Amino acid sequence: MRSSLIYCKRPICQTCEFIASKPRAHLARPFTSLRLPARASSRTRLPQYPPCSSTKLSSKLQSLNKQARLVSYQADVLPIAEDELEAALSNMEELLESDTVPSEPETIDILQLFQVMAIELMGSVAQGPVSPVGSNNKQTPASALLSLDPQSQPPALSPAVSRAVDTISKACYEIMIHPNILIDQDVLKTYVRIQSLLRRPETFPEIFHLYATKLLAIPGTSPPRFQTPNPKNAKFAIPAPIAETALQTAIAVKGLPLAMEIIETSYGAPAFRRAKIIRKAIPPLAGAALAPAAAYTLAMQFAEFQDSMSSTTATSIAFVGIMTYLGAAATIGVVALTTTSHHMDRVTWMPGISLRQRWLREEERAAIDRLAQAFGFREISKRGEEEGPGWEALKYWAADRGMFLDRTDLMEGME
Repeated sequence: MRSSLIYCKRPICQTCEFIASKPRAHLARPFTSLRLPARASSRTRLPQYPPCSSTKLSSKLQSLNKQARLVSYQADVLPIAEDELEAALSNMEELLESDTVPSEPETIDILQLFQVMAIELMGSVAQGPVSPVGSNNKQTPASALLSLDPQSQPPALSPAVSRAVDTISKACYEIMIHPNILIDQDVLKTYVRIQSLLRRPETFPEIFHLYATKLLAIPGTSPPRFQTPNPKNAKFAIPAPIAETALQTAIAVKGLPLAMEIIETSYGAPAFRRAKIIRKAIPPLAGAALAPAAAYTLAMQFAEFQDSMSSTTATSIAFVGIMTYLGAAATIGVVALTTTSHHMDRVTWMPGISLRQRWLREEERAAIDRLAQAFGFREISKRGEEEGPGWEALKYWAADRGMFLDRTDLMEGME
């Protein structure tokens, strides 16, 4: 019984089995023959273990760390010559200190100099590495995950580039607010383009307001003479492409109150609605005014192709028929144009808003809808769950203009 227990063969691990299979001479080496590895010196480079390739988060963090190391070695060099900037500033001072009202080409020439510098400045920033925003602040897990999106934050500017950007932005602003400068569409377009390149849209609402209310300086007069403008005049309406560029820049810098002010001073201005009436409503109305004459001429021609009744009676019947057809078709077209809602996403009209107001203020509603899409949740299932004072202000601001933000009965699953 005891011998059977002693000599019973039990399963062992593979390592022990490998050692047991080796000859005794190999295992019986003296302890002194073994050499211990030498102590690693302080200059010995430790092995670098690659991150786990199966995790996308670790690879993304590694790329961000590499970009941060590149930024630390980036030299603080101004990509434009300081002499060019000083020359442009001196030309601006000469233009503003002149006793004669400058012409439009002179103003645009100065602004184009700053525009070229803005393109060079921001082009160099776009080509350089992106530094992590808030590197000096404490990082939380949520902020670390949100900072993984490279498009969520603008490129960081070096101190020299930041000073140059502030100088150019302030110089252009001083040109626009000077009493002797006449702000027309070309000047306004150039200014908006410069500030959009520099990502400085904070002055857009003020400049849009000055575009309609600033005293009009008469070019070439010395001493300067001015005219009082009518802010509701259609020629002082902010062009739609300029307003679109300004709104896009405000959204890019995450400025919700600023974007609301831009919409109020551009799309929501009375001059914009008047300009829309002149551009889009007057041609159809002129056609409708000429329609009776054209219909009567066609009716007279149709009356000659029959002999069953008098020519006068046939002309009257044909005229009434043509006008009835045109009136019914025009009415259906106007109702379809003003009541369509397939293009509306999150902002819709409240009941009771007239069809005329809906048509006139469609650009304003579309701009507010774009704000809701930009600052709200992108997932359709999460719409309506936004919180915060900014979002509540947007909802009440839209309601004051006769619009619903996330109308409950129109949301998905709430029909």
